[in-house]
Amino acid sequence: MPISEQAKELEDEGVMYKSEYVKEEQLWKSIQESGTISDADLAWVVQMLKIPGPKKDTLPREIRRGRFFGLLKEVKNYTPSQKEIVFQTMTTYVTNPNRIDKLWSIAVFRHLKDTRAVAFITPLLNDSDPAVRREAARTIKIINTQ
Repeated sequence: MPISEQAKELEDEGVMYKSEYVKEEQLWKSIQESGTISDADLAWVVQMLKIPGPKKDTLPREIRRGRFFGLLKEVKNYTPSQKEIVFQTMTTYVTNPNRIDKLWSIAVFRHLKDTRAVAFITPLLNDSDPAVRREAARTIKIINTQ
């Protein structure tokens, strides 16, 4: 399916606007080729996590944020300042009551392998959701054994 058709479909579903999709696709390709992200593109991704998108329904918002969390996991080489921005952003989402946000932020923390994340993830070992508890335990183990 051509990008323009995919973009229209995501806009119709309320996930993201066409212009956002086109930029997101270009960013995916750039990150996959270089393993890096520019400061401006990182700022854009962090901002996109905060914006609800065309529809304010829960499912499109979760799909939208998942796409942007995924971009953050794809970066192989963050600069120290970029890593700090991503870390601080994840501290907001790991405490969100939304299970999808918790799971994605745990995954990004796991990708960062920053020992400071353990303090934010540890409370999730008592979360009511078994998937959140499992991923929290897995991530803490990975971070602590690096």
